Amino acid sequence: MRLMELNNVKVEWRHVLEPEIEYNEKKHPDLPVREMYRWVISDLDNNRIRSRVIMSLNKVIAYSFLYSATGFSDRNFASFGFMDPVTANRERSFLLIDWAISECRKDRKKLIFNEPFNAGDDFHSCMEERGIRMLHRVEMSIDPKKLKDLKKQMPDSYSTVPINSVDPGSFADALSLAFGKEDESVLIADDPAEGRKMLLDTLSGKSFGKPIFEASSAITHNGKIVAGIMAVLNNNNPLISDFFVIPDDQGKGIGSYILQKSLNSLSNYPQVSLWTDRRSIAHDFYLNRQFQDTGRSEVLYYLRPGRQQEQQGRTGQ
Repeated sequence: MRLMELNNVKVEWRHVLEPEIEYNEKKHPDLPVREMYRWVISDLDNNRIRSRVIMSLNKVIAYSFLYSATGFSDRNFASFGFMDPVTANRERSFLLIDWAISECRKDRKKLIFNEPFNAGDDFHSCMEERGIRMLHRVEMSIDPKKLKDLKKQMPDSYSTVPINSVDPGSFADALSLAFGKEDESVLIADDPAEGRKMLLDTLSGKSFGKPIFEASSAITHNGKIVAGIMAVLNNNNPLISDFFVIPDDQGKGIGSYILQKSLNSLSNYPQVSLWTDRRSIAHDFYLNRQFQDTGRSEVLYYLRPGRQQEQQGRTGQ
């Protein structure tokens, strides 16, 4: 079968992406999936974002497109898909993956993407060979009225500060320090200005929902932020959008204290939820405090710029 690889080619993107849209509508019935794809299709049709397709007999059998991630100057978001899972194989998977890696390398940006559509095991094997990591996040929830009282006290010389009185830049810096090189750090802006803007957007209700200030605070020590928690009202339910303790202050009971304080403020709600990396220590931390997995999850794949260059050098691409 003769294949053609084409960049930024004119195709009927609405028809190409329709199977993927229908799949995501069934998977996420609570989200406006079709509306979310509308601007992508428009930008693809007008070559405002980069794309690559693999064609056979003048028909698209596989595709990828790439665009700058909203709110992050250091990363590109990609999408990969096959029109039929039968057409997915290693050769075609590498053609798409290596194209996206090459484009991100030229931009000096991270590559980030969600679960590829109709890709199969070959695609995942190719991702592993290119050093692409997987972040598997799960939703957890708790009835705050059933929270076990841990009777945690704030250590001496540590203070609780209302979230709307802290410096957004300092809060963002502490958040970034807390996650360090953990997989979830890919969700945090590397640029301090972008991190500050993200917190300001959360405080203003632009990001996840209306902030719940009585359940949000920071912990300071010697004038520096060492921990923080942010709760918002998301679809009329409390969501803990940010929660962290910097490495040097972990193991002192600060995390348990600030979490318990936040949940006590949310005791009028039947459930409080959050998202965390299933493979992280944090997941066990929540389980030990009576949180339970809800069954909802999301998968994100990523490759950092340095890792991209290393892998490309090894494979000679």
